[in-house]
Amino acid sequence: MDIEVTMKVVDIHRYGRVVAETLRGSQNIKLQMVRRGQAFAYRQYLGNRDASTYLGAKPGAEVDRLGVWSTPGGYQRRSRAAPPATALPDGRRCRCREIGSYVRAQELLRQGPRLPQQQGNGEACESLRR
Repeated sequence: MDIEVTMKVVDIHRYGRVVAETLRGSQNIKLQMVRRGQAFAYRQYLGNRDASTYLGAKPGAEVDRLGVWSTPGGYQRRSRAAPPATALPDGRRCRCREIGSYVRAQELLRQGPRLPQQQGNGEACESLRR
C-alpha cells in the first residue's frame, strides 16, 4: 500500500535549511505525533506555524500518558551542563579550558581556590585530562 505525503514549506531556517510540515491529505503528521506523545513541540522552533495548536497538543498526551509520557515523569532531555567555572588565585573567574591543562588545574586547586569538581573527587577540570 502506497501512502502519499506532501511537504509544505513553512520557513527557511537561519542556516538555510527548509522547515516543512508533512501532510497526509489534510492531516498534519507532526501535529498527530505531538498529540500521541511521539514528538515534541518547542515554542522557540515553531516560527510561522500555529504555536497554540502545537503547544496545545502536548497536555492531552501527557494527561493520557501516551508515548513518551507513559513513564512516570515523562521523558526528560539531558541538559547540557555548562563547563565548570573556576576561580584563579587573583579571584578572576574563568573556564577550565582557559587554565590550559589538567596539571595546572590541580596546582591551582592545591593553592586554595575552590575549583568546581564535576565528580566531587578532589580533581578539578577533569575534562582537560588526556
